[in-house]
Amino acid sequence: MEIWVIVLGTVIILLMLWGLMRGTRQELLSPEEVLQEVEIYRSYGRYKDAIKVLQRGLERYPKDPMLLRTLEEIEQY
Repeated sequence: MEIWVIVLGTVIILLMLWGLMRGTRQELLSPEEVLQEVEIYRSYGRYKDAIKVLQRGLERYPKDPMLLRTLEEIEQY
């Protein structure tokens, strides 16, 4: 039974990574989508990638307060 837990966990992680890669190829439609992608990167400790996503989001939405505040928070790491 333990092997099924490992297999299921691996499948879930692969699906999450597939969704992440797919999302980075698409144009981000809203600041909320930018923040969702940033949270995925942050959960894996990939702060440099999260900053890149935020910078790309700020190019499209330069005055969004949530994007600006999140960028300030992440840059502290």
